[in-house]
Amino acid sequence: MTTRAEMIKTVINKARGPKLIFTVRKVTET
Repeated sequence: MTTRAEMIKTVINKARGPKLIFTVRKVTET
């Protein structure tokens, strides 16, 4: 199941690009 937050994150990631994905991942991991 996909939560709204996950969907929003995916949309933002796709719109922004790999740079944002990397940043978000780093922040999420920390």
